[in-house]
Amino acid sequence: MLSPDYFVLCFWSLEAALAIKDEEDCPNELGSHLKNFRALCTGELGKSASGKALQYKGTPFHRIIPGFMIQGGDIIYGDGKGNESVFGGTFPDESFKIKHSHPGVVSMANTGPDSNGSQFFIPTVKARWLDGEHVVFGKVIEGMDIVYAIEGGAGTYSGKPRKKVIVADSGEIPKSEWEEAAEV
Repeated sequence: MLSPDYFVLCFWSLEAALAIKDEEDCPNELGSHLKNFRALCTGELGKSASGKALQYKGTPFHRIIPGFMIQGGDIIYGDGKGNESVFGGTFPDESFKIKHSHPGVVSMANTGPDSNGSQFFIPTVKARWLDGEHVVFGKVIEGMDIVYAIEGGAGTYSGKPRKKVIVADSGEIPKSEWEEAAEV
């Protein structure tokens, strides 16, 4: 059972719902990851230090690899080179307690230790080799078929998408509308 106090349901117009959740004592350990992702889903904090919108709306999935994952969230350049958090720059790893134990977890993309920003990825396979390297902070609770469709329809082995996949909209679903999802 997920704790409703640490469960944020975000949406994308790709018709995939992401539950950003933690198990047991993880909420305190992943506070920055959860705040960052939620604020980037809603866009409520306006502009970044670089003058770009602090939101996922309008950003592409810039890396899509069949049989592995889809990656997006570069709010600065849209090509994987930008990675700014809502805290300005990057922020430290908080916990590696939740593992890449199944497809559909949501994990922070990074360039090494303590380099979390806006980029995230969703593996389409169990990816245990990423444990201890990337912080898992959520999971896809609805719309994994869309994630697989993106992976299969736009992915290439180099990772450069053959089709443009954009987050047309994003936000937070009001708590009154996701009570059932908290029991997932």
